[in-house]
Amino acid sequence: MVHKSLSVVFVVLVVLSLAGVGSAQELWKFNDFSAAYERFLYEVVSWEGVWDQGLADEVISEIAFYEHWELGVSQRGMEVSMGYRYWLPLEEADTTLTFMGAALSSLPIRKEPEGLAEYMLLGLSASDLELEVGNTIQLFDGSRVRVVEEETVAGIQGYLLRKSISDTDEAGNKVDVVTSEWVIAPDIAWPLAVRLYQDGELFFQKTLVEYEVYK
Repeated sequence: MVHKSLSVVFVVLVVLSLAGVGSAQELWKFNDFSAAYERFLYEVVSWEGVWDQGLADEVISEIAFYEHWELGVSQRGMEVSMGYRYWLPLEEADTTLTFMGAALSSLPIRKEPEGLAEYMLLGLSASDLELEVGNTIQLFDGSRVRVVEEETVAGIQGYLLRKSISDTDEAGNKVDVVTSEWVIAPDIAWPLAVRLYQDGELFFQKTLVEYEVYK
């Protein structure tokens, strides 16, 4: 009888221990807006090569703006307010700025959709990745996402995720090519930072600079 009692106690302890491990796992609550009010302010910067006729050469042009979101949840649903703040050259103001708003062609926001596919793929997959440094998940497109380290953005501690895909260099060696980096915090529905790469060069980044939440 003593042996049976000890066995029962041991089994109970194992079950409790496993339950504790499961509850300690941190997963990203992607697109999970449960707070009564949240405000995000992002700084967005992108780079692209443009032809300079004066120099007769291609130069790197930088486009920067701020993106602002306010999300409020109530019994009526979710109230969403968003806007952009950017700089318009004075010489363009009289031709592009009207009562109905700036012409779409003048807006720097046209660069942002470039990362949409990458964002959706990661968002739907990384929500299953336990946020612990060293963990890796394989995506269906053949790429991998690895939790590299902890990183703090806008005073919020998050995890840096690096997405890469295997390729072969000119010498025939197998290499990992980084396509994007993401900083996410478990309880915040959107990334703290996003960095997109093309041919090893950073061409787009979006960084949270202010965050406010009321539960």
